[in-house]
Amino acid sequence: MLRETVSLINHRLKQKENKSLSGGIVGKNLQIIDNGMGLLELKGDFTITIKVFDLCSAASPKLPSLLSSTKSYLQSKLKGPVTTYSANFYRYDPKKKKFNLKEPAPVSFLFNFNISVNIIQVNNIGQIRGNDFLIAVVDRVGYQFKDRYGKTHKAAGFSGTGAPSIIEYSTWVKDPSTGPHEFFHTLSLADLELPSDKNDIMYHLGDQTNTNLSLAEKIDALRYIISDITNMTKSVYQNPSYNTVNQLRTRLNDPINGISYNRSRFS
Repeated sequence: MLRETVSLINHRLKQKENKSLSGGIVGKNLQIIDNGMGLLELKGDFTITIKVFDLCSAASPKLPSLLSSTKSYLQSKLKGPVTTYSANFYRYDPKKKKFNLKEPAPVSFLFNFNISVNIIQVNNIGQIRGNDFLIAVVDRVGYQFKDRYGKTHKAAGFSGTGAPSIIEYSTWVKDPSTGPHEFFHTLSLADLELPSDKNDIMYHLGDQTNTNLSLAEKIDALRYIISDITNMTKSVYQNPSYNTVNQLRTRLNDPINGISYNRSRFS
């Protein structure tokens, strides 16, 4: 009976996962402008949508303000043009509007995108699609990690490239930068632990002094958002499936993560 029940649950989750994709990243009006001197300006409109699933057992009255501040922070840090250093890439043909993958060439990029961030709350897993970005808010995260110096720390949350973020509500209330920090993991950024990084949003050892985003981190996040530059202008861009529901289920129920949450809501 237990095996049949688990099989039925997995089947239903798979059905939900196979619903049409909605898109954590949607890019439109994308174009590449060649200045003829080795600088390519990448332009267009990107919309990043983050869905938030409140799995707390009790009320979370400060969640709306946390989501508002997270949205403002992400938009402020990702906006504005930024130029990368010259690197080996491929020759761009402006007439054909594509790169010649057989002809390497040094190229600098000017990222000049309009980026908007939408954060919406969902009430059940039926509202989550396979390629959605997701933040799950829970009662407790018990996961611990050791830093580069061998000291053990309790995690406020965790995520990974393309993965859903899971955040402990009480810790997020104490430190509003937790939301942006975890979401930047989704956009491929790594944790920082050096004393010189204490003013960076990705520093995670508890004695952070500021929440800056470095130029290199911004470029890395934008590269993740763009995905494959060589295919950027072929059509409206939408990120592929991350199997978001399955990833979330696995992370919530992995004993090593020590997560407490309202299980009745995850159905």
